[in-house]
Amino acid sequence: MTKPVVKFSNVTKEYSLFKKKSDQLLDILSFKRNNKSFLALQDISFEVDRGETIGIIGTNGSGKSTLSNLLAQVVPPSSGNINIEGETSLVAISAGLNNHLTGYENIELKCLMHGLSKSEIAKIAPDIIDFADIGEFIYQPIKNYSSGMKSRLGFAISVHIEPDILIVDEALSVGDSTFHQKCVDKFEEFKEQGKTIFFISHSLSQVKKISDRIIWVSYGKMKMFDTTAKVAKEYTAYINWFNELTKAEKKNHKKDMLATQFGKWTGYNNESTPQKGNVNREKPRVRSLIPAIFMMLLTLLSAASMFLDNPSQALLSKWNSLNLNSKEAQSESNVEEPAPPSGEIREEINQEGVSLGQLTLYEDRELSNQIEVISSFTNLYVHNLSGNSYEVEYQGDLFYTAKDELGLVDAKNLDSQLTLDELSNSFSSSFVQSYEYFFAFGSSTIDEVKSTLRGLTSERELPKGEVLLEYSNDHLAYLFDEEGSARAIHVYSIDLDSPVIEDIKTNSIAATDDKEIYYMKIDQYNVIIDTEENRMSFYPVRNEISS
Repeated sequence: MTKPVVKFSNVTKEYSLFKKKSDQLLDILSFKRNNKSFLALQDISFEVDRGETIGIIGTNGSGKSTLSNLLAQVVPPSSGNINIEGETSLVAISAGLNNHLTGYENIELKCLMHGLSKSEIAKIAPDIIDFADIGEFIYQPIKNYSSGMKSRLGFAISVHIEPDILIVDEALSVGDSTFHQKCVDKFEEFKEQGKTIFFISHSLSQVKKISDRIIWVSYGKMKMFDTTAKVAKEYTAYINWFNELTKAEKKNHKKDMLATQFGKWTGYNNESTPQKGNVNREKPRVRSLIPAIFMMLLTLLSAASMFLDNPSQALLSKWNSLNLNSKEAQSESNVEEPAPPSGEIREEINQEGVSLGQLTLYEDRELSNQIEVISSFTNLYVHNLSGNSYEVEYQGDLFYTAKDELGLVDAKNLDSQLTLDELSNSFSSSFVQSYEYFFAFGSSTIDEVKSTLRGLTSERELPKGEVLLEYSNDHLAYLFDEEGSARAIHVYSIDLDSPVIEDIKTNSIAATDDKEIYYMKIDQYNVIIDTEENRMSFYPVRNEISS
């Protein structure tokens, strides 16, 4: 019987949850763990043979990326055993790439980390550059790259260092159709060589094309592991069932499923580390750890002064908190949500949302106490609408925001068929003839644009250090982040009567409540059309919106 190249045995990955960084430091000093935990993966077991291509699917937050990190041995499991035969290589957007180095320097760095010599790197570098196909940008810092360019470079490096096991985590979701076909051809070449591939994606159609078998992960558990046809059929049926639920039913289903992933911290198993071959690790004896623990405590007490204004008082507070009875703790966690102001009707939304431009989060429903400003295309969960403010969940906490700055996601339109050429039909007649030239600067720095393009009419500094260069005569502007890298291209004087505008409205992923701003996604860009400003904005794809 052939020995499996990858074997997971009852693998669980558990994370301890903290409200702030100081709690994490103080928790290390406590022998009694009372903090909450999140089970990203629970009791996962499977075997994969050499030469197989395994697809991994699941809805957003199901545990796919955690599984990919365990496969790549980036993180250890909390319990269970992982046995991997051979070298692994993880391909994810920007994974292992240094933003401050050029593309070529990143090639050298990643190859050296995988044990290649200088002569071996020089031999394969031309093939990597040719496969990535990013031209002269290979000699530019990758902080200036689009997410698609980073993904192409990362994939090119990973497949040319000849790993035994290739793990691809959503890295092809930002590539164009030509590059995607090159990757598929490379997968076939790897399969012929007997190499093993794990392909993680939201796109079932992509997974079906290349996978021999599929693992379906749902809320941290392995729902199914079988042939591609069987799993695809069951997964499609589940998605169709979920989409037919009402908003309230969807919310309750997610709430019930997530409840199975939260609990009290149970701790790590010292024997549960990823292994290559049959490596057995002996559990260390507690007595032998005492000197190490003592030294660690001294170090942490010294470090605490950098995190806490009064370390001794904070530690004392932590110690006293351990003696609170469970009833007091329970009553504190069950504080009722404040009711809306008198006379206002609160409408339940219970839907995914996305910020359409910079979004301000507030502490109160009246939007008077500002807490934070988040970037465009940030995902949030919208609980309800009261007056002109949404109640939203962001990174586990509740905030409020103005309803005209946030769009509600329409999951059925996630995969748009529109192209940049089709959208150009709405551009002004004077701009459409040369738009390809101006879009070529979409990955340039602010200095490169200012030194190359003529006709700059204004330069404005925006909140959070962003800079806007306006070329009014050409009906466009470039938006740059605080590091001087291009973030977006704004095209003005859009023909709102163009038929493509109606296509955008019909196929939009999200829209504001007043239907003045729409969001959609095409091959390489997140696109926002602002009908009030008569503007279409193109952001290189960096964030994915998923159901």
